[in-house]
Amino acid sequence: MLRHATLWHGSEITPFMLSLLKESFPGIAVKPGKALPPLALAFSLEEPSLQPQAWAREAYGIHVSAHELALQAGDPRGLLHGIFSLKQWIAGELDSLPCGDLRDSPDLALRAYHLDLKGSMWRQEVLLDRVCALAELKINMLVVEYEDKF
Repeated sequence: MLRHATLWHGSEITPFMLSLLKESFPGIAVKPGKALPPLALAFSLEEPSLQPQAWAREAYGIHVSAHELALQAGDPRGLLHGIFSLKQWIAGELDSLPCGDLRDSPDLALRAYHLDLKGSMWRQEVLLDRVCALAELKINMLVVEYEDKF
């Protein structure tokens, strides 16, 4: 059912987030949802009516029923984390999701990755790809170690 759904979104969904969703779910129709909280989105045949909720920093929730998949967050980072989790969880197959609710928030404010460039220098494209991959894993700090490379 959900593969024929429309993606409804709140007013604070950024163009980057929309492009990420369109890339993850090609061919899905996208419309603004007047009844949605600003940081919410839903896959549904009809415009969903989600109630605003209180969320911790970077937290998000995903609700899956037979007729709807909804994602809500309290801030843009939480919504982005939710989009990345949704993308990993469903891997493009909306109709195979189990029904239920998921709430997630980080235990640590800083989640770092150490990148050691002392031995070799990576090309810019490789570095940017690595940063994007880390963002999808909810890493929010990059520690770069280098010596005499610049």
